[in-house]
Amino acid sequence: MTGPLGAGKSTLARALIRALTGPDEDVPSPTFTLVQFYEGPDLSVAHFDLYRLTSPDEAYEIGLDEALETGAAIIEWPERLEGQLPPDRLDIDIRLAGDGRSADLTPHGAWKGREFEFPA
Repeated sequence: MTGPLGAGKSTLARALIRALTGPDEDVPSPTFTLVQFYEGPDLSVAHFDLYRLTSPDEAYEIGLDEALETGAAIIEWPERLEGQLPPDRLDIDIRLAGDGRSADLTPHGAWKGREFEFPA
């Protein structure tokens, strides 16, 4: 997920994690720990906040490869990976839009051709 500070990346990440694990899941921000791991009934989810990384290799040192092998990863500030993103991914770019937000979704790899439905 990309977007400026305050765009709602962490809020969206919390909602996604709770949708995959359960509505009462405690979802702290990984800003200082860099990553939090969650177990859902069908999928393991890792939430990465890469804002404070100084090198793309650090993401792999804290478990990005393993998270992608065993489940899914929600990545805030993926630009810190400097192009070393997984080939199968859904990019979400969030922007401030007046009093709300708007988002562009861009599928890559296995995500291409999928249809998305959003509740009204």
